[in-house]
Amino acid sequence: MLKAAATPDHNYPRLSTRAVGGQILRLSLAIQALAGKNAPAVGSILVVTNLHDPDLDNTVTDKVVDLWRAHGARDLQTYQFPTDLRLGHDLTDLQQPDRNAAAAISAVVYPKLLELIDR
Repeated sequence: MLKAAATPDHNYPRLSTRAVGGQILRLSLAIQALAGKNAPAVGSILVVTNLHDPDLDNTVTDKVVDLWRAHGARDLQTYQFPTDLRLGHDLTDLQQPDRNAAAAISAVVYPKLLELIDR
């Protein structure tokens, strides 16, 4: 009961993260395959990465961006949150247990994302 009470409002107890991860991997592979053949079907794309993310390697993302550009992507913007901000994996969740992370999201991440979207 205590553990359930400590989760964020948007948490999904007993959600199979292994199944979700498998679907995300399939999506990633499909995107990589399509990027190698075609320009993106959308008019504009904003790709945001976090250089300090301990859980991700942005190499594949960079490769997909390069492939899209090589195939004539029209409006493709990229932005990398720098390492010195020391942001964690979840860039948007204000309900993180770490109050410093939530404060950084509110003070740095949200304003930057809004600026990028409004370009």
